[in-house]
Amino acid sequence: MIVDGHCHPLEGPGLQGLLRLMREAGVQRAVLFPPALEPLPEETGRPPDGWSRTASLWPSAVTSVNWLARRCYQRLAQTKGRLRLGARWYRVLSGPDNAPVAAAVSAHPDRFVGFAYVDPTEPGHLDTALSLLAAGFKGVRVNAWLDRFDVARDLYPLARLCGERGYPVHIQLGGTRRTGWSLVELADRLPATNFIIAHAGLPYGPPLWQAARTRPNLYFDLAPPFVDEGLLELVARRVPPGRLIFASGGAAGLRTPEGDYSYQALMARMRSLPFTGRARTAVMGENLRRLLEAGPLERELRARLWACASGSPGGR
Repeated sequence: MIVDGHCHPLEGPGLQGLLRLMREAGVQRAVLFPPALEPLPEETGRPPDGWSRTASLWPSAVTSVNWLARRCYQRLAQTKGRLRLGARWYRVLSGPDNAPVAAAVSAHPDRFVGFAYVDPTEPGHLDTALSLLAAGFKGVRVNAWLDRFDVARDLYPLARLCGERGYPVHIQLGGTRRTGWSLVELADRLPATNFIIAHAGLPYGPPLWQAARTRPNLYFDLAPPFVDEGLLELVARRVPPGRLIFASGGAAGLRTPEGDYSYQALMARMRSLPFTGRARTAVMGENLRRLLEAGPLERELRARLWACASGSPGGR
């Protein structure tokens, strides 16, 4: 089964268009996130000015000078509430609406899985998360890049709740140590919580991949547009296939140069990776399926094993 681990269904071709693209590519299921930004202009299907330029700088920077990658990435979102792409600022939505994702999952439960967008700095966010998870969402999506929260401090209560109840946390990291690298500290404190890190861990790359080798609760989705062919090959060599998750980043990651949308180029990239047999099956869907289906008991057993292996309570 092929599962797309990262989609924004209200952008680009829309929900019905995404279903069509999935059928054409043989993608059986997709994880949906609510939009966190006001709609971006799309001229001939291309990203707005500044997006593609920064996306193209990231793979080169991460493989050479990691601080440059973080700087390029950080400059896109300089203040909480606004995102800069080129010369224009875009509004970050306050309290993203999870209802459209819930409706999509309700209409197509065999094709879609919903992750609830939660801002861990909002008052009452734990009650909000509990309500959404009880309503059928299968995980939580947080975005330290746009919401600019302290990962180790602000995310701890929500991540702990998710780990206790067997739900993964999908996170897009920020460009500073406080909003990004401190995820490693949080993963140590919460070994029962599984974290799926967007876009192969941007903007940290190799240091975060290395950290994940000793932390079994860190996973990486491979969603474009920041993850190009070169970076995809690099992460495939550095990270075991059991920690990688196929993802399109749709709609942005499915845009073609002609202004249409398609999985074709992304599928070709995935076929070029040195994965065969069970490894390919794991990356293309089995890893994510296992995370979504694991319950609290498995989380507790994993946490106990991790604590024993690390030699101290809590996995430190």
